[in-house]
Amino acid sequence: MSDEAEVSRALGSSDPEERRRGVSRIAELPPSARVGPLLSALGDDDWRVRKEAIGIIADLGPEPDLVSALVDVFEPGDNVGLRNAAVEALGSFGAAAVEALAARVPKLDADGKKLSIEALGRSGEAAALPVLRPLVDDADPNVRVAALEALGAIGGERVEAARALLVSRLDEARPLETLAALESLATIGAGLPFAMVERWLQDPLLGRPSLSLAAQSGDPKAAPPLLRALLSSQEPEPVCALAEYVGASELARRAASSELRQAGERAERVLLGWLAPRDGDVDCVRASLTVVGALGIASGARSAVGWLADPRCYAEADQALFLLGAGSIPELLVGSQSSEGETAAACLDLLGRLPSDAVTPEVRRTLSSALTASSADVVRAALGALTRVGDSACLPELVRLLAEPALVASAEPALIAVSQRYPEDALSFVQLGSLHGSSPHATALIVAALGPRGKLTSLDSAELSAFSMRLLMSTSHDERRAALLAIGALTSPEALDSVRFALADEEQAVRLEAVRTLGRLKGKDQSSVGVPALLEVVAEARDSVLLLAALRALGESSDPRALPVLGPLVRSSDARVAVAAVEALSRHADARRLSSLFDGLHHAEAEVVKAAMLAIAAEPDPRVVVHLGACLDQSAWDVRRLAADLLGRAPNEASAALLRARLAVEQDPMVKDALSRALESTGQRRSRPPRRPQGEV
Repeated sequence: MSDEAEVSRALGSSDPEERRRGVSRIAELPPSARVGPLLSALGDDDWRVRKEAIGIIADLGPEPDLVSALVDVFEPGDNVGLRNAAVEALGSFGAAAVEALAARVPKLDADGKKLSIEALGRSGEAAALPVLRPLVDDADPNVRVAALEALGAIGGERVEAARALLVSRLDEARPLETLAALESLATIGAGLPFAMVERWLQDPLLGRPSLSLAAQSGDPKAAPPLLRALLSSQEPEPVCALAEYVGASELARRAASSELRQAGERAERVLLGWLAPRDGDVDCVRASLTVVGALGIASGARSAVGWLADPRCYAEADQALFLLGAGSIPELLVGSQSSEGETAAACLDLLGRLPSDAVTPEVRRTLSSALTASSADVVRAALGALTRVGDSACLPELVRLLAEPALVASAEPALIAVSQRYPEDALSFVQLGSLHGSSPHATALIVAALGPRGKLTSLDSAELSAFSMRLLMSTSHDERRAALLAIGALTSPEALDSVRFALADEEQAVRLEAVRTLGRLKGKDQSSVGVPALLEVVAEARDSVLLLAALRALGESSDPRALPVLGPLVRSSDARVAVAAVEALSRHADARRLSSLFDGLHHAEAEVVKAAMLAIAAEPDPRVVVHLGACLDQSAWDVRRLAADLLGRAPNEASAALLRARLAVEQDPMVKDALSRALESTGQRRSRPPRRPQGEV
């Protein structure tokens, strides 16, 4: 039996599961044989069969015969399931669906138009807007409503055009159309003036979308009705609208805060009431948390701490507590003792991110105490916080934790940061005569922290260098890596051979640090003594990670010996290597580097081209404008957009001429916007219409 016959037999079965399995085999058929079985499956009585067919169609993509057949389904017919499934299938084709429907929609009956409109909305394509434009004036009211609803789905990328269409249908005499238009305006964030929607706030039908639009306006006059709606309704819309309002502008936030104070404790109780979970719906919880933080309602801190462990609300709870600042500290201290590790860790992290003047001795004691917690996540959170706000009292614990393999990666930056804030206290932990326990590791990190800051003058530089080189022989790879950090901070040229030896270390982290250290070693004349070794690493290119690190180190060295090596690498087929070479060259002062950077503009990879563009953009060389202008013709849209932005930063007549020429032929809307902005900066073009006065549409 042929594949076509087998599929036909399966689709004719009385068993829905066999029919569904038959649909899965349609993709194996030749394109010319797929359309009939797929349409049959889309019209199946069983939803699982229809769903399988929709998925197959999405995978196959917009094959011309299939697209045409799906559009034909919108002609008059009785199979409702088939027509609805065709909407979903065709909508998945995006731009192809828009193109196919554009010519057919005007010829369809009202039902066909509604189905087509739904497919256009599902397409998510802004190109559907011209197709929908005449349909908002269709003779059939249901078609008009459907078109207005679809504008909300596709108008987000062309807000001004969608806004004009939607506003044109706002008419009290057509309440259903007005409702659809208001809902779509709210969806696309059209930003109507408050004066336009104020009259509908009390309307039973139009009040909900009008409330959202009032919030989006950010108008101080919207604060009173928003607070009144919050107090008078048990529905979620008012609290969600208020959350949108306080985020609209600082002016709106202050207006809402003023209204809240006038409303008194009742308004706070209502807001806090929404912080209780309701049947798994957390949208209102997130909205209430947003308002609590923005308006500084400290009584909401306890509830906010309770939501930190819920990933659905973590971001809003975290932001609310952060905005409450010192007002959240009592509850954060309680939460840091929670038996639930996620809550405790989140509270500790927040305590470390509070403004420095809000961090009390009690907070620092709590953070230090958490370093003995049984949960590694809690300890890491405490270490992160101490990195930002820890004082010298935590130094002994930080040194102790260096012996914990699972925590050393978090303990090291904390020890370095605290040492930099409290250098005298940190120096008391420096022991150059011992290579046992946590002491040598801590010593190396403290040397790395204080060396660049000139805080090691009380110690003998020769002893420091000798200690670091001895530590390179440690059996602990963490200590060997720390020793390299110390050598790099000391810039000791006598350590060159030891560092080169570390390039062969068994641990890649040590090898990587050795490469970085080579770039920091300086001779007595401040020359980069590690450059020859770095050039060897580049020449061998055995390890891509080390190669990239070596290129960065050569860039930091600004040594002219690197130029002959970096130049050819700009043309490397490995985009990572080419970008690293471009960035390294950009740090050199030698004018010869420019020719190599210009080479980067012709690379096949867009990321390399963009790196080269950024590297040459600030150069005074007159060739730069010409080369950036050539990038306006690149095939990659993001390259063209960056070229426009860069030409706009240094406006002159030459760059303006290049921008105007490209704007005349550019098709990509994002690039066109960048070109217009750049021309505006040159004074050659207005890229946007003047702002409308408040209340005007």
